[in-house]
Amino acid sequence: MVAIPRIQLEVHFFLESHGFSIRLPSYLYFNKTEGLCGNCNHNNEDDLVAKDIGQVESVDTFGTSWLLEGEPNTCTALKKEEIPCLPLPPDQDPCLYIMNEDVFGKCHPVEDPAAYVSSCHLDTCNSHEPNISACHSISAYAKHCAELGICLDWRSDELCPKNCFGGQEYYSCASGCVRTCENYEELDNNPKACPISFIDGCFCPDGMVLHEGSCMDSSHCKLCDDEGHRVGESWQTDACTMCECLERGINCNTKACPRDPHCDKGYILVEVPESEDSCCGPSKTCVVVGEPSCPTPTRPNNECGYGQHWKLIKELNECLQYACVCLEPEDCPKLITPEDTDLKPGKVLLNIQYVPLYKE
Repeated sequence: MVAIPRIQLEVHFFLESHGFSIRLPSYLYFNKTEGLCGNCNHNNEDDLVAKDIGQVESVDTFGTSWLLEGEPNTCTALKKEEIPCLPLPPDQDPCLYIMNEDVFGKCHPVEDPAAYVSSCHLDTCNSHEPNISACHSISAYAKHCAELGICLDWRSDELCPKNCFGGQEYYSCASGCVRTCENYEELDNNPKACPISFIDGCFCPDGMVLHEGSCMDSSHCKLCDDEGHRVGESWQTDACTMCECLERGINCNTKACPRDPHCDKGYILVEVPESEDSCCGPSKTCVVVGEPSCPTPTRPNNECGYGQHWKLIKELNECLQYACVCLEPEDCPKLITPEDTDLKPGKVLLNIQYVPLYKE
């Protein structure tokens, strides 16, 4: 829907029927319009004025006379094949729903439904899905009633259901202005600020606005920065930094990349497969170079400490190397027990069990 308040023009596009509705105040445009919508003089008898021809009787002649010529997407008129229409039994005719007093009765005294029923019968003629074909005319009648200030809750799960998405809900009669972050405060303060008449359709519940196709709380309309980020939104400033717009302001976190591990002798640093990260790149780890790269172990010339001996052991890099290790208990040198006479005054001899300082 589009509204131009300066000239009091209101245009609706109906996705279901691919139709248009143009609304103008007659007190400004009385007898000053022409074309498919007539001359706006409240007289339906003189609306079929063909371009460059004048008043005609044929609707087809009237309609085709207003086709645009020379446009890139010129419309063409297709002749409809005349097929005898078999009317549906009254109990199966969805068009008669317009005559339902319980649903549309409030509007019948101010808008004659006969023309809409007739149009509906043309739509449903030989239709394989009459309940769907009838929706165009039924919806048109309900919309016109809404324009007259009569709201009708007429849709049902069986006839012309309305599916809403993005958290929106169906309203049979709501303000034609979609509430967004840009206009919700003005509409809350002054409901008459909306220049578009009431319509039925999908709208966000009270307290919410439509943002990028989904409903969100109007409190999230607050902007955190000049770039237009709103409360609840998250975005990346670079490969490593993620920012979030909060009520108290912007909170940014930069990912800290781990340092590459230090590899011992006999190991090399390699990338871990399938560990690519947009910020830190691939993970890395140390792997063994292999046996051929290990140096030949050489036994040192010096002696180990008391109770130890040289032994070939594997280091963390899987290479063999000599190291001083404790002797096995059975290989420990025998202790020489001193004689009591060797003790100095005030000392006693204790029997201490040997405990190795290091055992492989």
